[in-house]
Parts: sequence; structure tokens; C-alpha cells
Amino acid sequence: MSLPLCAMPETDQIIAIPTFNRRVEVAACLTCLAAAEGLEKWRVVLRDDCSTEYDIADLLGNVPFAVTVLRNETNLGCDGNTVALLKHCIEQNAQRVLLLDSDMIVSSDALAFADKNLARTDGVLSLYNSVLHLEAEVVDAALVRKKSIGGAATVWDATLLKEMLESLDGPDCWDWRFCDRAHAEQIRLFVARESRAQHIGVEGTNSLRFGELEFGAGFHIETMEQANAIAVAYEKLMLSQEYFRPKKKRSMLARWRRSIIKRLPKKRPPA
Repeated sequence: MSLPLCAMPETDQIIAIPTFNRRVEVAACLTCLAAAEGLEKWRVVLRDDCSTEYDIADLLGNVPFAVTVLRNETNLGCDGNTVALLKHCIEQNAQRVLLLDSDMIVSSDALAFADKNLARTDGVLSLYNSVLHLEAEVVDAALVRKKSIGGAATVWDATLLKEMLESLDGPDCWDWRFCDRAHAEQIRLFVARESRAQHIGVEGTNSLRFGELEFGAGFHIETMEQANAIAVAYEKLMLSQEYFRPKKKRSMLARWRRSIIKRLPKKRPPA
């Protein structure tokens, strides 16, 4: 089901945002996106995956730019919802697509950076310099090349995006499978050296433990809205530290004693 909110700009560029719950993060994502230079040249399309915490239309009441909302009839899961949204963009004849996770914020020059640098790539550019994807090669002051990237905050040329979607045999782990294909076909993966997007989500499958939390290197805080979003994320993280502590291991002596006890007979034989 499609719900257009306000008149959409006439453009072949789409910002695609898959959503599911996380009201605070979605609101921050849209608030910071409103300050992006050149936003009037892009359409914004959200695909909501049966959120239960809010009605997505109510959440958009104060958003100062046009948004089209698509609603799934059943929950497709994160990858399923994302791939369905990307396919919708291709069906809408988009020539360029920015896939933005709903728990990310962007810098004011994110879209301008994409405009300037996408043509230097093989059809995909990540605006998010994730600390979980190791740096492969410094290209120049603007870009690095990596062996892998996540799908979040990636800008796609429609030709490569369509080829990638058509090669999938299912949505699961679609971005990792694209990286495997990119390696096999020598598609270079370029990344903004200084992140133009920042991850503010704490809960979720990508937030497992300290040392493995998503973070965009080099992101510059420019506005009060960005600062507020990061402050809220930091407070949430600090208040939920118990969920990220590694499980305590018994000492070597305790484990040795336990192994000895396990080997002892359950009952003593009768005297």
C-alpha cells in the first residue's frame, strides 16, 4: 500500500529508507535529513515493515519535506523489506538510489558528496566508513577502497543496482553476497574517507557486544539535531551496558575442578 505525503519532486533520484519500529531513531534520521543540501533534488520513499510501536504516517506529521510511505501487508524482516524497497525504486525508474537505514543520520553535505563522487566509482559508493569493514586502500582525501561494505548509506547507479537485485536468489545477507560478487567481478567498492552518515542504533542484530558495535569513522557533527541524536544514542548505550558485557568465564582452576567432578561416578558402589 502506498501513501504519498505532500507533493513529490519530479526527479529520478530516490532516498530509500526501510523502517520497522525504533521511533526515536527514525525521527532523528528524518530530522537530520531535512538539513541535507540538495534534498529538493531527491524523492524520499519509506517502506514500513509492519511497525507496532507507532503509525508511520503520524510520525511524519512534522517532517518538512515530501515523503511517500509504502506499507508491507506482512513483516518481511530486515533484508526482505530492504530488497523489496530497492526493487520498488527500480520499478519507479530511479537512476540513482541512496539506501539509508532508519537508524542513521547524514551530514549536511552527504547528497552533495554523492553527486560529486559517484561518477568516480563502478556504480556504488558508501557514505558510511564503518569501523567493522577494514580499510583496504586510501584513494585520496575523499575516498578509500574496501574489500567489503554494508548496504547502509550506499548510493547506487540504477544499472548496477538492477543487476545486483536480479542476481539474488533471496534477500538474506544480500549486501554480503553483493560484496562476494564485486570481488569476483572486480567491481571496486569505494567509501567516503570521512563518513557522511552515522549509525545511532543501539538495539538490533548488528549491536552485539563492545568491540563489534557499528560506528562511522570521521563523521563531523555540524548541527544541534545531529548532536542530540548522538547524545540520545550514547545515553541509551550507557544505560544498557549489561547487555553488551561478555559472559564471565570460570577461572582455569574452577573449570579443571568442574571437569574432574563430571568424571566422578554418580553414586558410590555399595560397601
